[in-house]
Amino acid sequence: MDDEEKKVVSKTYRLEDLLAHMTSGSEDLFPEDGAKDWIENPTKFKLREAKYFLCQAKKSYTDYLKNDVDKNRDIFLFNLGAFFSAARSITYYMQIQYAEKDQFWEWYCPQQRRMKKDREMRFLKDLRVNFIHFRPPIITTEKEAPYQMATTLVYSEGHPLYGTPLPRPVPMLYTQPRAKATNVIFKADQTIGRKSLPDDTEVIEFCSRNLNKLEEIVNKCEKQFNKTPRDPCNDVHPNMSP
Repeated sequence: MDDEEKKVVSKTYRLEDLLAHMTSGSEDLFPEDGAKDWIENPTKFKLREAKYFLCQAKKSYTDYLKNDVDKNRDIFLFNLGAFFSAARSITYYMQIQYAEKDQFWEWYCPQQRRMKKDREMRFLKDLRVNFIHFRPPIITTEKEAPYQMATTLVYSEGHPLYGTPLPRPVPMLYTQPRAKATNVIFKADQTIGRKSLPDDTEVIEFCSRNLNKLEEIVNKCEKQFNKTPRDPCNDVHPNMSP
């Protein structure tokens, strides 16, 4: 089945889930063996940058749900924009880093074709282009508000208290409760560039899902092209000391 035909099921995170998500993955952002990534492995460095900004986006998302004021929405969008930029640069870094590796392009071109067929990956690409060059993405905040109901007690005929005057009601001042933000989505058929998504899609879940796809490509690339060079002498005389 093509990626185009797969049905994506969105997940709505609770605040507790997001906080746990952020804490559990934070140690991967600054591993001890990643200190020289920015020089020796720029593709992995860019992947960690995207993870960092997704972590920041998740944090600002929880802040926005707790208090959906304009400032918190803007901080959320700032972090989303940084994530879009870093995420979509991963494969550009990869093409530069591995361009001279033998058989790299034979391996990479099929990966690129799969990404182009993936509707969400195309949407992510256009999100980045539009955010950097034109305007922020249009996100939709879903809200819900509690409501109150007033009832009047009336004793039915035959009840021992039937006919007993009820206490005089105390006048109540009803205040319309403020709607609370519960989710942030990309609306279905919202066009970014020439691309859109077929269903309402939760923003954080969308970002996490597509970063996972990119990380999978990075891992495959490293496994394929970062192999330890073979020592022919060791193959011939494995026990010979230098």
